[in-house]
Amino acid sequence: MDDCNEPLKKLEYIFHYWWVIVLISILGGLIGWIISITRPVIYESTAEITSSVDFTRTGTLTDIEQDQIIVPVGDVISSSDVAEKVIAKAKTEGYILETAEFRKISFLERKNQTWVMRIRNQDKGLTIRLVDIWVETAIDSLNIGSIHAIMAEQYKRYLDSLSGCIQKMTSIEPVYGNCETANLNNIQSEINKTGLLIEKENEISLGLSPALKISKNKGSDNSSKSVLNGVNTMILSCGMLGFVLGILILQTKFLKGFLENIIRA
Repeated sequence: MDDCNEPLKKLEYIFHYWWVIVLISILGGLIGWIISITRPVIYESTAEITSSVDFTRTGTLTDIEQDQIIVPVGDVISSSDVAEKVIAKAKTEGYILETAEFRKISFLERKNQTWVMRIRNQDKGLTIRLVDIWVETAIDSLNIGSIHAIMAEQYKRYLDSLSGCIQKMTSIEPVYGNCETANLNNIQSEINKTGLLIEKENEISLGLSPALKISKNKGSDNSSKSVLNGVNTMILSCGMLGFVLGILILQTKFLKGFLENIIRA
């Protein structure tokens, strides 16, 4: 019977000395606050790129098909080529960065059709300038890639017209103009040449779609906000640790005797 009542007695004891748990929890939260304010302040600057689809080129698309057009934008923004150009540009302005360091302080997040680019660093000036360099470099790469994607599409249409000529030549109906049988060798040569051009343009297009539309939603606006280094999280974590520690301490025989002696006195 006593064994059954033992957990209840412990619970009653904890409730009786609730102020000990509260005191240790507050102390833990205070320690967490002190730890957080001694850590260096981290600043964050953001920029945004909006990507959308030109439905006049594609017609109606499913969500998956739209995603297939939008996702490569993020691949370009976070690509090694863009990172190297950003680092090189930053170096000319006095900001020396290694690739690994840039990867560590840069973050890319997708929100529907908007790509949010973040730079976090202890140097406020660096975060502002670096995010601007990043978004400008990414926009340039995306625009160049889009131009080559459009060029590839135009070459594909030209290739289709050349293939149409070959089909007409195999028909029994007479053909005229550039599709005459006499031009067969020229047409075949043009098909091979155009195929190579399409392959080249596709490679330079970075996997982008000719139906992709890109715009810089906003830059850093020369502003940077401080990230609180998880002050609230640190205080809460240390406070919860203090709460658990307080309960464990109440179970020690030493503290039980100490508290009982205080009450008797």
